[in-house]
Amino acid sequence: MSLGIPFSLYYNSGDSMALGAPAASSFLIGFSLYLIFRKHRYDMKLREGVFVVATGWIILSTIGAIPFLIDGVIDNFTDAFFEMISGFTTTSATTLDSIEELPHGLLFWRSIAHWIGGMGMIVLSLAILPMLGIGGMQMYHAEVPGPTPDKLSPRIKQTAALLWTVYAVVSGALTILLMFGGMNFFDALCHTFGTMGTGGCSTRDAGLAYYNSEYLNIVVTVFMIIAGMNIAVQYRILRGQISLLWTGSEIRFYFGFLFSISLIVVAYRGITGTAPTAAIVSESVFHVVSIGTTTAYANSDFSAWGSMMVFVFFLLMFTGACAGSTSGAMKSIRILVLFKAAFAEIKRLVHPRAVIPVRVNKHALSPDIIGRIFAFFIVYLASFVIASFVMMLLGLSMYDAFGAVAAMLGNIGLGFAGDSISGEYGHIPMLGKWVLAFCMVLGRLEFFTLLLILSPTFWKK
Repeated sequence: MSLGIPFSLYYNSGDSMALGAPAASSFLIGFSLYLIFRKHRYDMKLREGVFVVATGWIILSTIGAIPFLIDGVIDNFTDAFFEMISGFTTTSATTLDSIEELPHGLLFWRSIAHWIGGMGMIVLSLAILPMLGIGGMQMYHAEVPGPTPDKLSPRIKQTAALLWTVYAVVSGALTILLMFGGMNFFDALCHTFGTMGTGGCSTRDAGLAYYNSEYLNIVVTVFMIIAGMNIAVQYRILRGQISLLWTGSEIRFYFGFLFSISLIVVAYRGITGTAPTAAIVSESVFHVVSIGTTTAYANSDFSAWGSMMVFVFFLLMFTGACAGSTSGAMKSIRILVLFKAAFAEIKRLVHPRAVIPVRVNKHALSPDIIGRIFAFFIVYLASFVIASFVMMLLGLSMYDAFGAVAAMLGNIGLGFAGDSISGEYGHIPMLGKWVLAFCMVLGRLEFFTLLLILSPTFWKK
């Protein structure tokens, strides 16, 4: 919060106290708890790790909502909490009618929440927890997206430091490139947070369309693709292992999937409209990458491209990018394994006595991993159906309910509203906002982390 104060003072936006008071209070409370418990040593188990991760997002969002209430730009806790849980889960949904009316300090705080949440606030804490004598491996398993976390070093503290170093270096490069494209430092920084956190946060109501710059669209497209890659792969590429771009099963599927969908969208628009031009190709690829990586930037209303395209982008909301990235939704590796497992089952029906393993990166996957991925897929769909049903009970049409729930579970934010796309949810009933907030956390923590703490069986000795 305190990082937003210099921008508040520079732009004279009058919200420095709204940020400063809760920032100082949270620091004093945290430091006091540290002094009280600093001599305690406790080996954190799986249950405690899962509990801290799941409740940590709720606590952070509750504290993060306070500046909006103090400043008065949001007049109720539900909307303020929704705004911050949307930030920390990189969903970019909002209840505000106009983003540009926010004072600069709060605008920065809203934006940096996407960047922090993109990597995971708890992963940052893992670099600090060892100093308190608490092991954090259980929290790492609960927080890092994907079927299995890919450690870069044997010590969790070193791993967290490496992750954040890569994240910061790539973010710094993007900020510089955006400034070359005409953005001022503040806008470039906020759009970097939205891009690298795959949150799609913008300082403008019109998003990137405000700048009307093909250069900026291309730069953001490239970095959305990078942000959708496993951050461990990013680290190794920076170390010179370029071959990972075409040797890894998931990364090949990720690139191939985005290319294939982009080709379909461009071809469809060419068949139903004018011949594809460079602008149409660029616009189509931008939106496929934006939704496919769950970033949800938009420089035009793709719902106007026809119902077929709306359906394609709706399906994209369920895919996501690579495991170990900042994106949401199912992740490419899970979709790849589901396809491979389905084809393997078909082969077994034809050749009942054949041993047909499911391989990823030339390694056969155990039945346990495949089973967990199938379980994740079922829980994802069940959550979508149940939450959509609840939203329809609250008065939303089936079209709007499906779009909103898919956007929240996938941490995309950009849903459907009537005949257009929208990331604004101020019209949703209060209970509906809490349902959608729950969906955001459920999707960000990959379902099982949050569902575990709600299970009485999990807490039995």
